[in-house]
Amino acid sequence: MKIVFINKYPLYSRKIDAYEPGEDSFYLFGMGQFIADEFRKRGYPVNFENWRMDLRLQMTMEKEVNGIYCRIFPAKERRLLSEFSIPMLKALRQARKEKEVVFHFMGVHLLAYHVYAAAVSSRTVIATHLGGPNPFYKFHGMGRRMSFSYYLLERYLLLKPYDHFVSISTEEANYFNRVRKPVTRMPIVGVPNVHLLTIRDRAKSRKLLGLPVHKRIILQVGRAMEDRGFDWILDILRSQNYNRDYHFVFAGVHEEDDYYKPLVDQNQHVTGYLTIRELAEYYNAADVLIYLPHGKMDLKFAGTSYVPLEALVCGTPVVATTFVSFPGPDVVEVSRIPKTKEDVMPCVEDILRANINRERCREIALKYFSWDSVLEKYWRLYNAPQ
Repeated sequence: MKIVFINKYPLYSRKIDAYEPGEDSFYLFGMGQFIADEFRKRGYPVNFENWRMDLRLQMTMEKEVNGIYCRIFPAKERRLLSEFSIPMLKALRQARKEKEVVFHFMGVHLLAYHVYAAAVSSRTVIATHLGGPNPFYKFHGMGRRMSFSYYLLERYLLLKPYDHFVSISTEEANYFNRVRKPVTRMPIVGVPNVHLLTIRDRAKSRKLLGLPVHKRIILQVGRAMEDRGFDWILDILRSQNYNRDYHFVFAGVHEEDDYYKPLVDQNQHVTGYLTIRELAEYYNAADVLIYLPHGKMDLKFAGTSYVPLEALVCGTPVVATTFVSFPGPDVVEVSRIPKTKEDVMPCVEDILRANINRERCREIALKYFSWDSVLEKYWRLYNAPQ
């Protein structure tokens, strides 16, 4: 079997970025490389190719990198299609003649993708939602009237070539149900570095990090920016409306972050960039992790984020707004989902009172988000009869 991943990177095509043509990262760009790598580690009988278009190219560039055959095609800007590659369209038409080939599009709702999908509709075609709103939501949730026309086009024409969709977003899954297309609720990729994320003795981790042993430690990991919910966090800290035995720790914060100085001014425990090994100690030292992005697009169309999943794998329960799309009922066992700023500390107190089993946290996280679980679902889709 051959799996052909189709990727798109608009920013990459419009300005010089970190990936210059010819570099390995230039060829490998896209989520497909991570899926392919994990399949290969487990010895699945499948070959992978990574295809993409690039406005900077005048001719197709091809190279095998890390066992993945990569093809990057020249493209031109088109008014309706944004970017489009005639050479890639021709290559897709040729590739569809192969018997055991699956085309896996990384992204949906792109008109160029729909044209490519139509060209290979005689084979299995899968698309994974990577984020962003669907046209029906743009219409009814954002008031964009023109999006209703695109919704009708997708429902009755453009989505016909696809056999299956993948998304962790509840809103997006509801959309595919609305347009009568099969969808699997699952993460795009699995949690990386699970072998480094182990359950350790909490007191030992605290002593190693110089953290108070007898306090309730509330951990937040990641940049101190508003899109990470730090407007809520600062309001909570300033109000001081929480138990005096709580000790907040903010890991992975950069000095240039918008909320770095307010945290330091409040004498909060702040640390900078950490390796995954160091992060594992912080996850183990904490009683609970908080993760509070609350933008409408984050909650409706983004994933759960790695941070709360890594905490669970280390046996630490979470209070996470992003768990609204957690793909199973087990979420209530190991986490709480605040809907407002006022919900955050009551959720923290509730989960601390629950005294959740740490092994159960890890078990549930791996049940849904391990690479083995993710690959098993993809494999079923790749082998599903048309």
